[in-house]
Amino acid sequence: MPPLLQTVGLSKSFRRRDGSTVRAVASVDLEIAENETLALVGESGSGKSTFARLVLRLVRPDAGEVLYRGSSVSKMPAAELKRFRLAVQPIFQDPASTFNPRRNVRDTLRQALGQTQLDRELWDARIM
Repeated sequence: MPPLLQTVGLSKSFRRRDGSTVRAVASVDLEIAENETLALVGESGSGKSTFARLVLRLVRPDAGEVLYRGSSVSKMPAAELKRFRLAVQPIFQDPASTFNPRRNVRDTLRQALGQTQLDRELWDARIM
């Protein structure tokens, strides 16, 4: 069974106004299995948002491929791409404005699980 989401050699550069080039994403190989969660963490300007936009085909890569369940995202027709984007949703966030410092991680995750189809009895096991 192929990974749920896979990137192979995913790369993207941008040209600056002064004519120089900045590599935002450099040849990223990644596999995410079914029922696995990925947190992409890094400094501001390190390419996290660009990577997410590449995965969702909001930005065209310079090189590489994104595969969803073994199928190329770049070849998906519009209707299939829409379903893909609903299934694979990055959360762009400013942690200072997103997380309530008075709530513990468990409560925050329980709130997120409330948006899923998972039975309430299974929430604590999933959080652990």
